[in-house]
Amino acid sequence: MALTVTELETDVLVIGGGLTALRAAIAAAEAGARVTVAAKGVIARSGSTPISSAGVAGCIADATSEDSVETYLADIRTSGRAINHPRLSEVLALESGPALIDLQRFGISFVSGDNGWDRVRVPGHTHPRSFRAAPFEGHGNGLGLTLPLRRCAEELGVVLLDACPVIDIVTSGKRLAGAIAADLNLGQLRRIRCAAAILATGGLAYMYARTNGTRNVTGDGLALALRAGASLRDMEFVQFHPTRMVRPVSMLLSDGLIADGAVLRDRHGREFMHDYHPRGNHAPRDVRAWAVFQEIRKGNGVDGGVLLDCAAVPMERLKLRHAALLRVMETRGWGFPGTPVVASPAAHFLMGGVSVDEHGRTEVAGLYAAGEAAGGAHGANRLGSMGLSEAVVMGIRAGAAAAGFARGAGKGPSPDAGRWLDQLEPGAPPCDTVLSRSWQRLRKTMWEHVSLSRSEEGLRSALMDVEALRCELAPIRAGNLRDLARLTDLRLALETAAAVVLSALLRCESRGAHRREDHPDESPEWLGNVYVRMLQSGRLETSFIRLDGSLGPALATG
Repeated sequence: MALTVTELETDVLVIGGGLTALRAAIAAAEAGARVTVAAKGVIARSGSTPISSAGVAGCIADATSEDSVETYLADIRTSGRAINHPRLSEVLALESGPALIDLQRFGISFVSGDNGWDRVRVPGHTHPRSFRAAPFEGHGNGLGLTLPLRRCAEELGVVLLDACPVIDIVTSGKRLAGAIAADLNLGQLRRIRCAAAILATGGLAYMYARTNGTRNVTGDGLALALRAGASLRDMEFVQFHPTRMVRPVSMLLSDGLIADGAVLRDRHGREFMHDYHPRGNHAPRDVRAWAVFQEIRKGNGVDGGVLLDCAAVPMERLKLRHAALLRVMETRGWGFPGTPVVASPAAHFLMGGVSVDEHGRTEVAGLYAAGEAAGGAHGANRLGSMGLSEAVVMGIRAGAAAAGFARGAGKGPSPDAGRWLDQLEPGAPPCDTVLSRSWQRLRKTMWEHVSLSRSEEGLRSALMDVEALRCELAPIRAGNLRDLARLTDLRLALETAAAVVLSALLRCESRGAHRREDHPDESPEWLGNVYVRMLQSGRLETSFIRLDGSLGPALATG
């Protein structure tokens, strides 16, 4: 039976299923646009947001706080090692507080303390400015943010396409024409004709063997942007969260535990963080992750991690801020908080992403990006609780900008799905085995050579592995739509992985989350940003541009 191809027309297409996607969709719909959201999984339950701790940072200055936008911005740029996009970081500092407050109109509430909202000072922040979303109808963590937004989007008439991954962004000249999506629920290809599209596909954490990311976070949206003609920036800066619990159970432990008094200890019980930073346990994430990695490497670890001692965290704070963790520990029969848990670093967040301006615009007319899929706001390292802040602030901005563009642009020609039909080969064997093995190889390679410690030798080895996988997958054909979507997802992930490796090779220094063993110091020569673009040949080109706009010391292709 021939595969059915259907056409859908909308003003704005939002690609993704988490907080950024939903907030962008609502902003576009409230601006008068017809909006469609397409996601790999179930919208509001896919991506990184649902498994997050739901902490949203924002400057809300009132009688109970000494915070200011200026202090907040200084913290962001200090953490980012001075290479943040100036306007994006400024927008985050200015608008995260109002955007956070605005979430209440969608039925989102925040955990309360004795003096109003419960404020937490997570490591790297000068003042307490992290606010945690309360559970929504019994659903905790990030679902307290996304489920109310999905309900609002539905009420506004937004079309929601679950299990409908976008596999291609189609352009006409240098302008967006639409997208091709694989609707796995209906078993058909969709040609989506739109005036504007917003990439809200998140980061790439799943391409690492040790990760906090879900199966949906594969970096595919970044490769879609490259193929469409947009540039990426800062791709070498992958954040590794220092405390993913590995014993007694695998689970992300939020920075809020450190804020409430938890400390990192080695196998001998020694608190070691002051060896690495004056703030000790309250050092920024990149420093804590590196310190944990170093202690493990020195032989001071426990079961591949270090000890996180939570004995000093008051029980009332555990119940208020870490109720889910308490339930898990009780279920396991772990003597918590008296007995330390074992934690180790894991891939968590991408500071880099699609190069955008303060409205989420890319170089391709009609194509926008927001949230973790967009790069620049955080520079070389992100502060805790700011991932969701960026999702909300830039979701609003990109949604409004895309709706405005759609009003005056009109739509281009209908996307052609012909080349995707050509990739289907009825009767081809299932791809499960080759996909499983290929993902395993990629994730192992990225963890071993492109994680916390990097070198030219390791990065070149990783680049060879990625290229070998791309060549092996090239001749494979899919026998059905599901396999076509999965093969495409992996092929896109490999292109994004190559962008990470090439960017890490080019930056010959250590800055923020990027650590080169063969270039261990931070250098003023590298005060700038690495950009990646795709040439007509399909090869990737990386270039370094200094903060003053001049071309830097190197240019490379791969």
